[in-house]
Amino acid sequence: MQAQFLSSEQVAAPSAVIRVNSLTKRFKRTIAVDKATLEVQKGDVFGLLGPNGAGKTTIIRMLLGLIKPTDGNAEVFGLNTFQQRVEVSKRVSAIVESPALYPDLTGRDNLRAMALVAGLSHPEKKIDEVLEKMGLAARAKERFSRYSLGMKQRLCIASALLTDPDIIILDEPTNGLDPAGMAEIRQLIKELAAQGRTVFLSSHLLFEVQQVCNRVAIIQRGQIIGQGLVEELLSANSAIYIRVSQEEWEKAWYTLQAAGYAGQLRAEGYHLLVTAPATESATINRVLATAGVYASEIMSRSQTLEEYYLNLTSSNQLPAVNISGGNNIGNQ
Repeated sequence: MQAQFLSSEQVAAPSAVIRVNSLTKRFKRTIAVDKATLEVQKGDVFGLLGPNGAGKTTIIRMLLGLIKPTDGNAEVFGLNTFQQRVEVSKRVSAIVESPALYPDLTGRDNLRAMALVAGLSHPEKKIDEVLEKMGLAARAKERFSRYSLGMKQRLCIASALLTDPDIIILDEPTNGLDPAGMAEIRQLIKELAAQGRTVFLSSHLLFEVQQVCNRVAIIQRGQIIGQGLVEELLSANSAIYIRVSQEEWEKAWYTLQAAGYAGQLRAEGYHLLVTAPATESATINRVLATAGVYASEIMSRSQTLEEYYLNLTSSNQLPAVNISGGNNIGNQ
């Protein structure tokens, strides 16, 4: 499968609120991010997907102006994220690496402290608003230490909303949560998008990303190896699923090979999968029936994000990016 990259014209699209062009970051002799290029459109829920140590958090830190790129540039609303980080911070809020709030303060008092740090005057109305949005108004007087993990993450995101940002950046937002907490955060991300905000999140959990993101970029060893709209990426290699009896399986296999589907055909137990659009279903059914093979089921099936990811990463075996010869890029 071929990685999908953006042209220079696409990267310069006027609707992009985040633009990253050939972004590179070296830590001593290790390349954590290597010529990364991506864009995020206004209103996207954008997922940066890759294993731990792939460079996701390093990209986020460069987007926030916390570290300086070695090469390339990152822009948010046309502002250079390092040179103009103060201006960027007025429109972007982030939750990076599981921030800890004050355990002995109530939810409301934690938000008061965050509002003070943000320089907000008369913040009570805004605090009421974000508590309501996060579903925490009824628990605002409880201490943070008594919150569930999902509630703690909600309060952290509530603190990020105090400044009414246009973009929310979330680094591994479901990390460490139980299934119920993950479901809470998924719903919350959808709500943020429904409010018209752009959400940029990093994750190594493919299922979670597929549930909430409309656009993804996949990073492997610091390099962006594929990106695009989730729906388009998954439908590009849809498969037709064919169920036949065990007795007819071999005949069905050779019939489809002879009909020109050899390069698209694979087995899944005693079922067959043909990589082809759904419109090919009727033709395949006719080919099998003509040969005297009658399928008990023929249906089109889009690949999952996990299948796309595994196919893409297996066909992009990148060389080591550690200049000194090792493979470990740490936890950047």
